[in-house]
Amino acid sequence: MTASAVSERWTAGSWIRASIWTDTGTRWCATIPTSWASTALRCRRHLSKLGGLPISTICSTHGPVWTENIAKVIGIYDKLSRYAADEGVVIAYGSMYGNTEQMAEAIAAELSAQGIKNIVMHNVSKSNPSYIIADIFKYRGLIIGSPTYSNQIYPEIESLLSKILVREVKGRYLGYFGSFCWAGAAVKRMGEFAEKSKFEIVGDPVEMKQAMKDITYEQCENLARAWQSV
Repeated sequence: MTASAVSERWTAGSWIRASIWTDTGTRWCATIPTSWASTALRCRRHLSKLGGLPISTICSTHGPVWTENIAKVIGIYDKLSRYAADEGVVIAYGSMYGNTEQMAEAIAAELSAQGIKNIVMHNVSKSNPSYIIADIFKYRGLIIGSPTYSNQIYPEIESLLSKILVREVKGRYLGYFGSFCWAGAAVKRMGEFAEKSKFEIVGDPVEMKQAMKDITYEQCENLARAWQSV
């Protein structure tokens, strides 16, 4: 890549290029720092010291050099440091045979019917965790779904929940659902995560035995309808 190409890529000559970095920057902040809570606190302290100082350039240690859109860039840093999020719901689910996925799809369909516009679905077996975590930082709603796996939670879901706790994400709303064949454990494990995360619970958890039935569709729709009041 030539020097001019690098300049074109990393200098904020227009907000079109800057908007591309916004998603990448959010993903970096959500996944790279070992503890975003302490990083965010330092960020807020530094931002408070800027006050009304005239700023013409931001030379970040990780990312582009900003020469335009300074106020908007500072706003992004400030928003991330406060764990502020946009309206919307992330549905992250694991599914072994497609039954839990059907629950996720039923919930997403009803959320859309209720007028919720930003709905992001992640199959944890296919989405890289960094993209899931970035979306959890971006939107204030989170719905987790998991089948019971060896009397535990689905491994990729367990890993995701651990990553959320490590990053000490704050101010989110949470719903959850799960499935089982012989003995249910996933919903119980997600309930334990809910207590640790201190997220605000929305709706009643849904637990399905084996496959989708009329009652399961109804329960999934009721869970989605509960998000009207959020």
